[in-house]
Amino acid sequence: MPTSNTERPGLISIETSPLPEDYRAHTGYQRLALFGQYFDLTVLKPSSRSICETLLGNARVVDFRGFERLSRTLNVGLFYFWALFVLRRYRHTGAAVCTTTGWPALVGILAARLYGLRWVYSIWDDPFLDAHYNRQLGKHLKAWVYWLRGRLTARFHRCANVVILNMHPEALAGIDIQPPVLIQATNGHDCETPVPELSREEEPRRTVHVLYVGVVSAPRGCDLLVRAVSGLRRECLDIVLDLVGPLCEQFAAAVRSTLGGDAGWCRLHGPAAHPDCLGYIEAADVCVFPFPDTGELRYIYPIKVLEYMALGRPIVASRLVGVAELVTEDYDAACFEAGNVADCEAVLRRVITDVDFARRLGRNAQETAPKYRWQDINQRIAAELAEVLTGTGVTAACSREIAQQRTGT
Repeated sequence: MPTSNTERPGLISIETSPLPEDYRAHTGYQRLALFGQYFDLTVLKPSSRSICETLLGNARVVDFRGFERLSRTLNVGLFYFWALFVLRRYRHTGAAVCTTTGWPALVGILAARLYGLRWVYSIWDDPFLDAHYNRQLGKHLKAWVYWLRGRLTARFHRCANVVILNMHPEALAGIDIQPPVLIQATNGHDCETPVPELSREEEPRRTVHVLYVGVVSAPRGCDLLVRAVSGLRRECLDIVLDLVGPLCEQFAAAVRSTLGGDAGWCRLHGPAAHPDCLGYIEAADVCVFPFPDTGELRYIYPIKVLEYMALGRPIVASRLVGVAELVTEDYDAACFEAGNVADCEAVLRRVITDVDFARRLGRNAQETAPKYRWQDINQRIAAELAEVLTGTGVTAACSREIAQQRTGT
């Protein structure tokens, strides 16, 4: 249960991600809203004060508005220096500062070392993910900058007092961190409304819609997916591939060049708001998660897979360590060897042509999905973190044991 006002430990959260219009569905802000029940919460953010207060209730939102003439990149850079200056006020208060990976982590490191604040390090993605992504896109300067950021973080992240890990625990070995206290959880979803199962056996044969939602690029496996669907279409299967999400122009140009005049079946929709993404998922016949098996992607818990499950869609997914923690193969998802076009094509063919198998996958996925609701996951994280920061009986060893026992529950 949330602590009383007099018992609440101080927590300062560094938030820099843009606040979307559908911010109530934004994972980070949902967690902050729960943190406001357990902590004396202060949020440092370069964003609109009124919207944050609408979501975060009685949390103090200290706003850095920046300079209109400067780019967002420069303003965010100035924000980090400003945040470090603000954190100086909390020296000797026993407060903790909470950051994600990337540039905010460097602020957390400095706050811990300069001001003696406790640092809560929330890890959602591999610290080198941005470097890996930009390197594969050929953006070598950006890749080098992000690699350097990752190395700086890796050099000093041992000073984290608490790690909240929303990745598979094997990821810790790869980023070389053994925190005193580990709070472990999967990612989650907020799809509460069940979707009635469609009576597909009564429908005439029609076009099959295969869907991918996420960053649309080759490093995310979209090239493999295009080739697999193209192979199935050569077998005279009537398939349309919908790719929804931020679009890499290099990938789009490659698709148009490769497919030429036959590119109509591969539809590049571009970014979509979260409710619209859910609409695409509802309308799809098969949803695909084609990520390759790289060190930066192997251990993530994909939120889109959980949303596919919650909306009862048949799922075809790469066989990755993180994905395997969320799904049971051939029960609520069909899996293929990551990076293997022929295997992806074979699994897609089975799901598309075996209607009973596809329906069973979707039904079982929807039955599995409730244990991954964000509200429940974040409630547990907030409660455990409050116990750790107030010293009410959760030791480091006990915290690890609790995290291991509750993984996937």
